[in-house]
Amino acid sequence: MRRLSFIAALLISFGAAAQTYTLEDCRRLAVLNNVATRTSRGAISISDEQEHAAFAGFLPQVSGSLLGFWSPEPMLSLDLSDYGLAEAGNPGSKLEYLQKGFTAGITVMQPIYSGGQIAAGHRLSRLGQSVSRMQNVLTEQETALTAERYYWQVVTLSGKLRTVALADSTMSRLRQDVSSAVAHGTRNRNDLLRVELQLNDNAAERSSLEKGLRLSKRLLAQYIGVRADTLEIALPDDFDELPPRPVTQGDISPESGVRYQLISKAVEEKELNLHLEQGKLLPRLSVGAGYAFDNLFGAPNNGVMAFGIISIPISAWWGDRHGVKARKIELENARALRADQEELLLLEAERLRDEVDDAWRHLELAKLSEEAAAENLRICLDSYNYGLISMTDLLDAQLQYSQSRDDYIDAYASLMLKQREFHYLCTNE
Repeated sequence: MRRLSFIAALLISFGAAAQTYTLEDCRRLAVLNNVATRTSRGAISISDEQEHAAFAGFLPQVSGSLLGFWSPEPMLSLDLSDYGLAEAGNPGSKLEYLQKGFTAGITVMQPIYSGGQIAAGHRLSRLGQSVSRMQNVLTEQETALTAERYYWQVVTLSGKLRTVALADSTMSRLRQDVSSAVAHGTRNRNDLLRVELQLNDNAAERSSLEKGLRLSKRLLAQYIGVRADTLEIALPDDFDELPPRPVTQGDISPESGVRYQLISKAVEEKELNLHLEQGKLLPRLSVGAGYAFDNLFGAPNNGVMAFGIISIPISAWWGDRHGVKARKIELENARALRADQEELLLLEAERLRDEVDDAWRHLELAKLSEEAAAENLRICLDSYNYGLISMTDLLDAQLQYSQSRDDYIDAYASLMLKQREFHYLCTNE
């Protein structure tokens, strides 16, 4: 029994082995597994089917029919004696028809001109395809950006836990030195108590960060579709190095972004709707051919015919023309809205460009502050060991270093997210 329990525990431990995910892994899995992106991919399939259906309007319309019947009594009966056509010896002879039989036929109709409605409808379906693909890109961008926010939240908390671990390491070594100095009477016991208090503060902060990290990992795991108990995050290789200054000038513009392109598609849709409405006022021309076969009157009968149809919608001129006016107003409104939204996107691009520049400058200053704080802590440790400064000054130096390191971590994550937002605004990737 013990052996079986050991084997089961071993299998569970293998099944729950941690797996490390990079930022690109998180973004890829979010796009692959998230409900919103799966739904948007389904919308693309729907638009493809609608385009196929609209294209069928250009093709001949073929219809067939088959009718069979039986009646207890003939539906058509002629008494020949009434017309003096009775056969000799059979004065009551009759002709009876339509008691049973069938008729079948096939008709082919080819639209020649429909006021442009078929062409406009097909163009509208092609536009729907393009829009659904753009909306899918936009959904994938938003999904990946959300996953990236969760990722950097995990990275930030993990980095701050490393800061607490560094502070604990420094304070632990200092506690050993101060304990030895107190034992030899060269240091005040109050210094040792101050170190103990700082270690307790570190323990409290570490507990709070660990709780936040567990919750953040669960959020990220749920969003990208993996198990939370197997999720481990790989920190960026260059996390402790200042990244190169981002390029936010030059040809980078929101006009290349999917959001900007979707605004123009809305105007194009209104233009096509106007063409459809105008087509209702125009004549329609179709040609066709048909074949029919029946045995309704006893003997087989068949025939072929060709025909043409011209339909002129006369009453539409005092009815549907109001729909044309309404579509023109909708088109003007769409154009005005496009101009307004394009201006807002340009302003948003400028805002994000400035925020990316500010984030990089903030990160640069945070890096300088961290390096200065690290050097100040080293000097203060040496100075305290030589009795040149008090424990208060040393703990202040340790606190400044921890704060400067946390500021660098926050600034790094903020820069990465701002860069990604600006990238998505100005591209369709």
